[in-house]
Amino acid sequence: MKNRNRPNGETAIFLGRSSEFEGDLKFYGTARVEGHLRGNISGEGILVIGKEGKIEADAHVSRAIIYGKIHGDIVAEEKIEIKVSGKVFGTIEAPVILIEAGAIFQGKCQTQQPKVVEKDELGKLCDEWGPNLRLTLGDSNCSPSTRSYSVRCF
Repeated sequence: MKNRNRPNGETAIFLGRSSEFEGDLKFYGTARVEGHLRGNISGEGILVIGKEGKIEADAHVSRAIIYGKIHGDIVAEEKIEIKVSGKVFGTIEAPVILIEAGAIFQGKCQTQQPKVVEKDELGKLCDEWGPNLRLTLGDSNCSPSTRSYSVRCF
């Protein structure tokens, strides 16, 4: 996914408890769903499904945090978190998957290796992600030598 002026922590979309949306949703930043959404979701940023949220969609996002219910497949570039109140029915795929005790998950689970960044790509990442870039450096097997760094872009 290509980032387009990603707001730092800004909520780009909020679908309230009494709201329904049907169609394709594309966002940059953070999308929080407390209502009912049907369709497809594509986003560069964080998808948060609140406790009252109900989604019937496939999602491809940077990160997903699920407190509510989703029927559909989720692919995340960074991480998927299913919280204790979360219910996921479908295939999930991400480099990091966290399922809290008490959460409901029915489907297939697949981990993937995080994307590797070449040295000359760092300048491009700074342009896209801005001053709050965070990188994980180390081997692709997540050995103890793997470290996470905040990078300051000028």
